[in-house]
Amino acid sequence: MPLVASNDIGLRATRKLPTGKALFRRWFATVTDYVAFALFLAITVHFAGTLNPGLALIVLIPVLLYFPIGEGVWGLTLGKLITGLVVVDRRGLPPGVGRASIRTALRFAEVNPILLGAIPAGICILATEHDQRVGDLVAHTYVVDRKELCKLKAEVTAEGVKAFA
Repeated sequence: MPLVASNDIGLRATRKLPTGKALFRRWFATVTDYVAFALFLAITVHFAGTLNPGLALIVLIPVLLYFPIGEGVWGLTLGKLITGLVVVDRRGLPPGVGRASIRTALRFAEVNPILLGAIPAGICILATEHDQRVGDLVAHTYVVDRKELCKLKAEVTAEGVKAFA
């Protein structure tokens, strides 16, 4: 058996999840993240008594950093953790804060609950080979099943060990 190129693990993992299932899980992860934002805002306002400009800034900073830090460093948000998804680059690693920031910036247009909901992102996911929305295409990222990614990494590791044994 030939040694599998480990620099394509993230790309290969996209082929393991049926598109319809990927779309639903990504949608559910997004809804979960937005519900978490709403709860964070509600709890903050409840304890503060009102939402003034200073408090709005305090609430806005964690919300703006949530996706770039969570997805960039760990490949996860609360929604992705619950749904078993992870954001990776072509090599199967967390994409980094820069790429995750690109995804986040485009997310506001693609997955905006006020502007067409998640319809633009859904259409793009259904239309692309690797189930990517525009943010993924621009940032060169993939949203994959965490268990499948781990299996592929284990296969590559096992093959690498065999090759050098």
